[in-house]
Amino acid sequence: MAIQVDPTVSPRIITVPESDGDSITIQSLVNQIRGWEDDQANLSHARLLATSGKENLGGGALVGITAKLENTKVKFAVRESPTTCSISGGNLVAVDSYGETMFPVEPSGNVTVQLAQSSSPTLLDVSDIRTDLAFIKQIEQGRWKVISNQMIFYDIDGVTPIRTFNLKGKDGTPTEASVYERVPV
Repeated sequence: MAIQVDPTVSPRIITVPESDGDSITIQSLVNQIRGWEDDQANLSHARLLATSGKENLGGGALVGITAKLENTKVKFAVRESPTTCSISGGNLVAVDSYGETMFPVEPSGNVTVQLAQSSSPTLLDVSDIRTDLAFIKQIEQGRWKVISNQMIFYDIDGVTPIRTFNLKGKDGTPTEASVYERVPV
């Protein structure tokens, strides 16, 4: 079930129904709010939020998302027993109808909300990290061998070469003793 919005009160209230569980991410909240705003029946209402973030920092890292609720608060539906709910995955802030900062969460019965905010939010593509970690594991667990003036790193099987370096002395000449530098081949 999607969020429910009461646009007739000030501040407006976005209710996360109990059927959606005890947590919501900023991105999910933004997606659902945008869906509500885009519905033909709701086009006459002022927008509920502004967002920023997700700019590419390079290397698979993105700036985290910040959602600014505009004269709007989030509320988890009342629970039968004490429940801790959470909002995470970026930053959630709110301003009232005058643009003054206000707390973005509306209290509700039997609900305590943990709002996980970031001081320096970034999103990383963990697939890049996994690839790099797998390569490091290959190097660390595989065989290393110096042959002539080359250092060869083998995969975990001890047979398959995965990286070769030429070894050089301080004067730049090939060597296998008193190595000063290694140069990828």
